[in-house]
Amino acid sequence: MGHEPHPSPPLGPAPSFEAVYAAHAAILIRRIARILPHHEAEEVVHETLLSYWLQPARYDPRRGSLRTFLGVRARGKALDRLRSSRASSRRDTGWADDVAAGWTDQELDARREVVDALRKLSAPQREAIVLAYLEDLTYAETAARLGLAEGTAKSRIRSGLRNLAQLLEGRSTDEQRPS
Repeated sequence: MGHEPHPSPPLGPAPSFEAVYAAHAAILIRRIARILPHHEAEEVVHETLLSYWLQPARYDPRRGSLRTFLGVRARGKALDRLRSSRASSRRDTGWADDVAAGWTDQELDARREVVDALRKLSAPQREAIVLAYLEDLTYAETAARLGLAEGTAKSRIRSGLRNLAQLLEGRSTDEQRPS
């Protein structure tokens, strides 16, 4: 009497996930495959459906259909992946592309100095700076990617930028000195 007709375990019932997957996966994959290669579209849709299954309360039926909700979430994840891969490919194109793009020798030297200084930072600071500035992620996205609290990610970025500036100015920092 005073209980739910279908009690669910903490992560939700498996049949519910299967039903949602059967009803929505194929169409979502087709839609996301317009943005990403098919194998990546499948991954994004699987992540989206799993996220929904783990946190079904995020869906509010008053705001639209479940398919629309899942489609918006999957599209956002797909666009994030696309932006991330574009940023990554821009970083990985090499010096030849920079020269072809009209970079001067002075600009190339400055870029090399920055890359060399980045390599001298601690790995946690370097990772945070690369995600925030080269992959163009927000503090929240950087924190999520690193599995940190947002404040911790901000601190790593700030201290990393401070150390990077000191390295570029030719000064050593305490973190860079051997112990």
